Amino acid sequence: MKVQVDKHRKERSFEVGDWVYLKLQPYRQRTLAYKGKWKLSPRYFRPRQLLQKVGTVSYKLDLPLEAKLHPVFLVSCLKLKLGQYVHPNPTLPPVDAEGCVFTKPIKVLQARSRTLRSREITEVLV
Repeated sequence: MKVQVDKHRKERSFEVGDWVYLKLQPYRQRTLAYKGKWKLSPRYFRPRQLLQKVGTVSYKLDLPLEAKLHPVFLVSCLKLKLGQYVHPNPTLPPVDAEGCVFTKPIKVLQARSRTLRSREITEVLV
């Protein structure tokens, strides 16, 4: 069984200062990012920098304080970012106490009202 499992395993190691993507379960980590539909949300979150190697298979990441996550992750949750250019976003969108993202429209372009099953529905184009 070990021979079969080793065929699919990859040996991963990173250097301090590398940029990596973080793989999380988006329906559990509401404080890091919420994109609307859990099923269609991205698997990997924006790149973060490695601060230090904690153990043989664990690394400490540079996470913002608003993330409410422990900064140490296993190698299996990390994916190396390819390319030279990194444009990190230093701030996360504002969230409430339950971890839901506040959304505020910039401008309302159009509005219309429709009647559906004897109910008045207002649709707004933002």
